[in-house]
Amino acid sequence: MKNSLYFLLFAFILFASCKDGDDAVPQSFLDGTYEVAGENTDTGIWYVQQYTFKADGTYEFVILLRESQNGSDLGYTYYAKGTYILRGEDFVAKVTETYQLDYEEYPDGYAESLEDLEAQELSAEFSESKGVLKRMDDGDKISLVFECNDMLTGMMSMCIGELVYDRVD
Repeated sequence: MKNSLYFLLFAFILFASCKDGDDAVPQSFLDGTYEVAGENTDTGIWYVQQYTFKADGTYEFVILLRESQNGSDLGYTYYAKGTYILRGEDFVAKVTETYQLDYEEYPDGYAESLEDLEAQELSAEFSESKGVLKRMDDGDKISLVFECNDMLTGMMSMCIGELVYDRVD
């Protein structure tokens, strides 16, 4: 009986001292800029989604337009920044600021400067995204897929599935 009591006490101490991972640090391989690009075949303009991850656990996300896949940037349509946590392949991104293009003011569909985008109010229900992030090709690529919820407050959201981003720096 005494041994059982010691065992339970030891198990309790071991259990209580374990961390649940809330203080997870960003993965160092992720530090850098990654992008995926797709062409609008009607206009010939390329739409680029670009993530810049920093070692301090922050990120920036931008959607920009280009003349060609690797050509000159025309301008920006969206910008967000926030924090991220990566545990294994489990990825959580929390948006802290977001800015968007006012299409009435910029009928060409882009602003030449990030400063021209308008700040947007954040909704708590849309400020956090969970998904899976996988390192590929020794860090030259990452695969990112967010959980899909096709019904968000009565509006359909786009569930685009996995995207593969190339490291550009």
